[in-house]
Amino acid sequence: MNYAQALKQLDKFINYEKRLTHKAEYDVENFKTFLATLNSPQFYGTTITVAGTKGKGSTTRYITNALVNLGFNVGSFYSPHIRDLRERIQFNNNRISKEDFSEIFTYIFNHLHGREQSYKTYFEILVTIAFIYFIRKNTDFNILEVGLGGRLDSTNVAPNKYAVITHIGLDHTDILGNTVEKIAYEKAGIIKPGGVVITGFQKSTVTDVIRKRANEIGAKIIIAEELVDNIQNNTGDGIIRWSFEGEKYTFHTKMKGLHQTENMILAFLTLRELKKDNLIPQCFDKTLFLGKPLSGRFEVREVHGHKFILDGAHNRDAMEMLVRNITEYFGNSSLDLIFTCMQNKDIDGMVKGLKNLHINRIFLDQLNNPREINIDALKTTFLKYGFENIFTENSKKFLSMSKSDYIIITGSFYLVGKWELILDNLF
Repeated sequence: MNYAQALKQLDKFINYEKRLTHKAEYDVENFKTFLATLNSPQFYGTTITVAGTKGKGSTTRYITNALVNLGFNVGSFYSPHIRDLRERIQFNNNRISKEDFSEIFTYIFNHLHGREQSYKTYFEILVTIAFIYFIRKNTDFNILEVGLGGRLDSTNVAPNKYAVITHIGLDHTDILGNTVEKIAYEKAGIIKPGGVVITGFQKSTVTDVIRKRANEIGAKIIIAEELVDNIQNNTGDGIIRWSFEGEKYTFHTKMKGLHQTENMILAFLTLRELKKDNLIPQCFDKTLFLGKPLSGRFEVREVHGHKFILDGAHNRDAMEMLVRNITEYFGNSSLDLIFTCMQNKDIDGMVKGLKNLHINRIFLDQLNNPREINIDALKTTFLKYGFENIFTENSKKFLSMSKSDYIIITGSFYLVGKWELILDNLF
């Protein structure tokens, strides 16, 4: 089948990203059994798995950039995508081709013919495509960004020796638990016996959960702030500095945001472990992490005189970081806001956080997603926190009337993806 036909068939599988409710328990063992019928493609290559509430996509990209710059063949799996489903499966920072995607999907689909498919999900099929694609591309390393949680995520079937856990906060509490400690337990499920986990910049109780899991299964734990000091954040010049084991390091980045410092440090410490295992050479040039930036992560675009800040922040912690970044980079600039979010998010926490910005006008958008919040309920929340000039119709008119320095688009990666396409065709 061709690419369009493959997408049509893929959409028939259970897609929890578009469902209001999830199964109480995912069956990873069932997925392993299915993969075994395909010769267990998850066992190919050296795997690094990245989990966390925020920063996992950027950290995945930093590790990928570095390994590609060192001359290795690298497969990367991201979740979610912004505009194009093929963003999720990449080889050396290039998306899987439509031809490769449809060919591998057809192979899997035909393999499933006549078998029980009820437990197969949209996400499991995508992960399977990635595993098979990486084999075909003869990758040296596979970097897997966890979709949700960690312990029961489909990516966790891969035998990763290296686990990276980025900042953990409250998100998906209806599935992962209503405290950061419960969520940390799920994230720590990606750590493997005898492996190594790299983490840092966590609440002490979160670090305790990760440390306990590592100790229970005989894994080594590396905590960033115990090893790295003299940290100088990226404040607009694209340069990040720190000291490690008495030596000073300077690296360049194309990704904006204060939070990128933490993400890059975790990537750096991961590479140090690969070096200790003689998997990569000693090479920490200042351009090591340079490469294609990820879209939708504090991304700034200018289109026909309008300046846009696109960020997929969709929980309280991520929104607080977005506000910090805007304040640091753009000071007291006047702002307009385009916003929506899913109904299972901490909506009050996000909206309250936005009060620290000088927002003149707000457009509440809609996505035609069954999980998104009702627009009237969202408007009520904004009014509760004292926001005014709220619009819900005619986004084109909203843009044409904007006189602010920047227009923020945030609240959901789905929203960012929608507006990436709109901006490509604006005016």
